[in-house]
Amino acid sequence: MVAMNHRRKITKRRNFLFLLFITLIIFSPSISHAASFSYAVWIPYWRDDPGTAEVAPNLKAIQEISPFSYEVRADGTLADKLKIGLDPWPGFFAAAAGNKSMILPTVSWIDGDAILRTLASTTARTRHIAEIVDTVRTNNFAGIDIDYENKKAETRAYFSKFLKELSAKLRKDKKILSCSIESRTPVNSRFVVVPKDLKYANDFSAIGQYCDEVRILAYDQNNIDLKLNKQKGRSEPYAPVADIDWVKKVLQEALKSVSAKKIMLGIPTFGYEHAITPRLNGEWDYQKIRSVSYQKAMKLAQSASATPLRNRAGEMSFTYHVISSSTPLTASSTCLVWFPDAVSAQAKIKLAKQFKLRGIAVFKADGESDPTMWQVLK
Repeated sequence: MVAMNHRRKITKRRNFLFLLFITLIIFSPSISHAASFSYAVWIPYWRDDPGTAEVAPNLKAIQEISPFSYEVRADGTLADKLKIGLDPWPGFFAAAAGNKSMILPTVSWIDGDAILRTLASTTARTRHIAEIVDTVRTNNFAGIDIDYENKKAETRAYFSKFLKELSAKLRKDKKILSCSIESRTPVNSRFVVVPKDLKYANDFSAIGQYCDEVRILAYDQNNIDLKLNKQKGRSEPYAPVADIDWVKKVLQEALKSVSAKKIMLGIPTFGYEHAITPRLNGEWDYQKIRSVSYQKAMKLAQSASATPLRNRAGEMSFTYHVISSSTPLTASSTCLVWFPDAVSAQAKIKLAKQFKLRGIAVFKADGESDPTMWQVLK
């Protein structure tokens, strides 16, 4: 993470970005974002400079921007990991305002125990809601995006109550409540034998009622869909980020409880590198090594003299052999690199429009996406 004194330092690059933002404000025509199909993008705080630089020239195409993210401490109080008052955010927000792009920062929380403890307590939950609302008001945000993951099943009712109470507070101020929700794979695709006591942490019906928009995080599929694994993972590796056939299933599950007019389809710009080992039955074992961006994946392919090809999931992939030992890999390991690109994104945008969804949300703009990604956001 960038140190605060470094953030305060005015560099030539930041001066360039500031001039770019001001140019956008002055010379870009103000546009209406009442379109029937919306585009949103997350910008991570650990890549704020390259992320905002990537998004700035493309603001006309984007209706919602979510700086990622505020985080939540174990006691339920917010931690401003974004350093929202420091560069590059103020100049970038000014440029976004000039194009009528709404700012909906994300509050991210992945500590399941702390989430349950805070939301189950009326006092702690009320205090947590008040701080979120105050943050929205103080910064004049258009709203907030709630991304609480790894919740326990017993959190279900408390999370729904939290959304109901937060929504009521935000709507009084005419602010938007966006909810980023994990994808749900149909049970007959996820289990060989469906557990009798299967419980979910997310009540999709309540989420669809209280959230103004619902961002379905339709990625990190990996090997969760047993039917697709069997259908597409025989004889050749299959470790998708988001197979479009799986995305269809995910949307069909969500649409049982949430109106299409509220759903934003989450689209990834990142992929993964795996060490793979063949099994005797024709399937594969996968050891996830690291995440990769589009640009890192392409550089890795070039260095390995490999050619990325369109795969069975509609994404890009290639394999290469490690020729020298490196942790956690060993010499002679076979690696699989799997990642999305603008073509796979375009297919998912088309799917979202076919389902008549509210729009799509891209995770993430970090300066390393497929450069042609922005040409498909139309």
